Amino acid sequence: MEKSRSIPKGKSPVIDLPLKITLTEDGVNWFIRNNRKLQRFRLADNVQEYGIWLNHFSAATFQKMLMIDYLSTIELGRPEFSSRRREIMDLSKLITYEILYKRFTAQVLAAFLASPLIKKWNRLNPAHTLDESSKFDERMMGAMLSREREHLPAIEHEIISTLIDEIIQSGDSTQEEKQIQFYITERLLENLPKIVWCILSKSKTLEEYDLLLADIRDTIRIYLKRSRIAEYLALMIMELATNAEHAHLRTFASRIYGDKQDLDLLILNPQIRSKLLARMESEKALLHLTWKVSGSKASIGTEHRLRVILYNQESDYRQYKQEIEDKKGIDARHKSLFDFYKETPAHRMDTELGLYYLSYLHEACTEEQIRFESQVSHIPRMDLTVMTLSLRF
Repeated sequence: MEKSRSIPKGKSPVIDLPLKITLTEDGVNWFIRNNRKLQRFRLADNVQEYGIWLNHFSAATFQKMLMIDYLSTIELGRPEFSSRRREIMDLSKLITYEILYKRFTAQVLAAFLASPLIKKWNRLNPAHTLDESSKFDERMMGAMLSREREHLPAIEHEIISTLIDEIIQSGDSTQEEKQIQFYITERLLENLPKIVWCILSKSKTLEEYDLLLADIRDTIRIYLKRSRIAEYLALMIMELATNAEHAHLRTFASRIYGDKQDLDLLILNPQIRSKLLARMESEKALLHLTWKVSGSKASIGTEHRLRVILYNQESDYRQYKQEIEDKKGIDARHKSLFDFYKETPAHRMDTELGLYYLSYLHEACTEEQIRFESQVSHIPRMDLTVMTLSLRF
């Protein structure tokens, strides 16, 4: 059922970050059909791509492009991330939520087609049976929903009234957290497939109708719990980004001021920090944060996957790796982020907070049956340290 999509209170309706965005095949075809020009650029891993380069754009448009599988890679390049912490976390959560909404839609549709209601529907309507191979005419379903629009609010109320009461009565959530849960519930409801609304509107008198409503409510509950992963992931990303930024600034400052200076004290000086950042910007000495999205049309095993990658070129992370190898005699070219945090010298980065966020993220993913992996690796030819968080929903 279509509704106007609002942004949660306190969130900006505009994304104000410089992003390089590459497109899926469907996205490229849409741009070509509509005579939209694509730009040519290189990403952090030095791969040349065609896509779009945006600095200021609508969050709603971005959401829609993610939902219809038009976006493939979203990359942010900056000399530092701290000053845009809120915007980066909002972008990360927006991307994660949209993947969850898409996965919800696919899961509800699969359960719907296997439900007792559809089995009865197929027996009663042998000329219009529904199964996994059915093609649904969007225009026809839109026209049907238009005719049934007076009945739809009542069905919506039947689905979510219990859920809303559960959120209101939750003693563990703050008012702000409850508002976010209300918003996510509405968005999940918006992402019910149109065919589900069409059949529900025609099946209120069947006893299987209530069973399907119960199944939909249970699935919404599952995704409300999964939505907390968006928050944990955003916090983890910012923790990695902040540590990378600090290492990046130290390395750049040592190049200019020499190793004998107290580099940590130096980069905390606002005037010196400002000069360093300006020079890093002019020399394109940037950190890169990349989100790679694999939608429902991706190859088997990679669909509904999100990878978040932090590329750090001018970083003393490679010195961490060398210290780890020297200390423990292990190969740090490919290792999990858990091991990297545990074995990194304490003076190098905030390992305690990093492990705290990482543990929460790992625990939440395990509980919600989301496959989570993390890795730290190195690209020698480009002297790039690469940190990757991978989630398959």
